[in-house]
Amino acid sequence: MKNKILNELIKGVGLGLLLSVPAIILLNVLSKNMTELLVASSFILVVLCILMVLLVTDKNEIKK
Repeated sequence: MKNKILNELIKGVGLGLLLSVPAIILLNVLSKNMTELLVASSFILVVLCILMVLLVTDKNEIKK
């Protein structure tokens, strides 16, 4: 049970990180202000990781 939840979390966070890399690179190119870049990139990282965890997690699998 615990192992399944951990597996789903790792999958979701990994996908979120993979998807956020191009967005952060694009921000780096567009942004001139360093603090703005840091805030925006951390926000993108967190949001994408949460979204991916919610999308990847198979609710039926965890309930078993």
